[in-house]
Amino acid sequence: MRVKNKYFHYFISKAAGFERSCKDKINYGSRGRATDASLKMSRKIGDEFVPYPCTFCHGWHIGHRRKEK
Repeated sequence: MRVKNKYFHYFISKAAGFERSCKDKINYGSRGRATDASLKMSRKIGDEFVPYPCTFCHGWHIGHRRKEK
């Protein structure tokens, strides 16, 4: 069963720090643009990408969907 946690990226980003969470990533500026980019990247790479809000720049980035264990 998949459990949504809307604070997941907040805590992970803070734990990983600015260098890993934001510094070299694209800020898409809005959830809509990040969603569009994640769909394009998913088709291009063949893996699932999702948008998420950034706690550092307050923009939106994309990343791989978390694998369920």
